[in-house]
This record gives sequence, C-alpha cells and structure tokens, in this order.
Amino acid sequence: MAIRLIEASEIDSALALLSSSFPPSYSPIFFLEKDHTLVYEESGEILGGLNMDLFKAGRKSIGYFGWLYVSKDARGKGVAKKLVKEGIAHLEESGADFLYGCIEGDNPSSFRTLEGFRILSLSDQISLFGLKGMIRVWSRSSRFFDMGYFLWCRKRGEESKDCSLEPSFARMAFSFILTLLFNTLFFALSSLIYGFFSPSILIYPALFLSLRSLMLILSLGKKGAIFLPWDSSWPLSFFSILLPFHFPSPGGIYPRGREWKMDKKMSDTLRRGALLSIITALALSILFIVIGREEALLFSLPLLIADSLLPFYPFTGFLASRIRRGAGKAWTIFFPTMVLLCSAMATVALLR
Repeated sequence: MAIRLIEASEIDSALALLSSSFPPSYSPIFFLEKDHTLVYEESGEILGGLNMDLFKAGRKSIGYFGWLYVSKDARGKGVAKKLVKEGIAHLEESGADFLYGCIEGDNPSSFRTLEGFRILSLSDQISLFGLKGMIRVWSRSSRFFDMGYFLWCRKRGEESKDCSLEPSFARMAFSFILTLLFNTLFFALSSLIYGFFSPSILIYPALFLSLRSLMLILSLGKKGAIFLPWDSSWPLSFFSILLPFHFPSPGGIYPRGREWKMDKKMSDTLRRGALLSIITALALSILFIVIGREEALLFSLPLLIADSLLPFYPFTGFLASRIRRGAGKAWTIFFPTMVLLCSAMATVALLR
C-alpha cells in the first residue's frame, strides 16, 4: 500500500476511476495536474486519488483540493483521510499559503476529511484574497454558480484551529436577513425593468424563503439546524435582472455540526423536509392564483422549479437532490408531477 505522486502511465487509470466515482454531469470540470495529484496504490492497482492544483492569487500561493475519490474496494479503510493528510503536506511543501476545497453542504463524508478547515463567508474570502484574488480562486475551482457548495479553507500550519461547523445564532440571523434583502432587491429590479413592479411584490421573496427555511428547520427537529448562505449563486441571481423572472438564491438549511452522516435515516429526514417545503410553496402559489395575485409566481415558480426539478450539478444545493437521493421509483412519479403542476400554474397565470 502506498500514497504517492501519480506517474504518467497511471493518468488514464486515475481518470477512469474519477469518472466512475461521480455523476456524468460533473465531467466538464474534471481535471488532473500531474505534479499535484496523489494516488493510493494497492497491489499495483490505483484505488484512490486526490487531484490538486497550485496557483497564485495576488501575492498568495493557493493550494486547491479538487477531486477526492476512492474505489469501492478500498472504502472503509481511512484512505480518504490519508490522501488529504498527504495532500496537505504536499501542498504546504510546494509553498501554498492557503489550502481550500469546495464541497457540497450535503456531503459530510468529504468535509469531515478536511481537518483544520473552516467555511469562509463571502466577506472572509474578500478579506483574505482581495476581490481580484477571490475571482481567481473561484475561476480555478469552477465555483461560479455551484449552488450549495461551500469554500472550506485552512491557513498554512493551522491544524490546531477549532473548525466545528457551529455558526452563532447572530451570524446565521445576519446571513439570512442579507439573503432576503439580496433576493428582494434583484427581484424588484427585474420587475421594474419588465414593467410589473408594485410595492406588494416586495413581500414575496421574504415570504417564500422564510417558509422554505422554516419547513426545513422543523424537519430536522432535535437534530439541530444551521442556515448557510450560498455566495456562489449570487452572480446568477444578479444577472437574472436581465430576465423577466428572478433566479432564487435561497441559501440552505443543514444539520448542525460536522459529525453527521448521510445515512438512510438522515437522507429520509432531509427528503421529508424538502417535500414539506415544496408542498408548502406549491399550496401558497395556488392560493395566490386563486386570489388574483399571479405576480407572486414570478418569484415562487422559479424557486419551485429549482427546488423540485434540478437535482444535478451545478444546482445540487436545491431540494431536488435531497428528494432524488434514495427515492428510487418515487422520483419517476414526483418529477413529471411537478413538471405538470408548474406548467399548469404558469399557463393559468399567463392566461389571466
């Protein structure tokens, strides 16, 4: 057994294992830098890998953990943690001032391997890298528009830092209010540009996003919940002012702490919360149609579509991924049902 830098003759094998470990929709952003890719070898076979990158962002040298993958035959042996430990040593020896990785909020098996890392808020990123440097970091990690992915970062030699995922209530409240204000502002700008603005539409983003979060919090119950904003979805929401509807950037509700697992019990809990949230938004949207306030659908319908019909990258942070995960044949019923309901609501609103 050995963890070492990849050899040129092993690149095809590593890429094949990488491709088999992730959904096909991820393939456009796969990469492998020969000088910064570690492999786990056992009996002459490549059973795992860690594809990294090293680049400059301003005056800082940045090490990026891109793709971590382990063969089914080697799982349960602590290979992922060993690869990350060796990866940290490799990037620091190569001169990295900061190490980081982008991981989906519903992927605890990956973020638990990043010992000594913590989530950086948007303000943290600008403070650390500068605006130009942050854009460089985002571009090298395909971070633009990846909904529900968070930037985990660690300063060189910072292994002793407390990195529990426990944001304070004040910080979460501030982040949530900022998310509501952001969505309200750009929804209002879009409605103003396309001539359907009225003071009453200002309530819709706060109403639908608050109910969405409340349903998800209630579903987690005693397990505890945290709110995390999606800074990487803000660019798409910003550019949606050019469209006659607003692309939502709702942020997400996640189980508290770093020690939870995406086992069947947790998957079922998150799926129930996602369904409860979607049903609530659906019922409220229908109510607004009945009372003649179809303009509410300009916000609620894009949110419903994203939450119920987009389970793939880069939209995996929306609720559709929680519903699809482990749903089996139920997904084949849920998906067309939501297509029909969303289409019907859009048709009714347009005809009126």
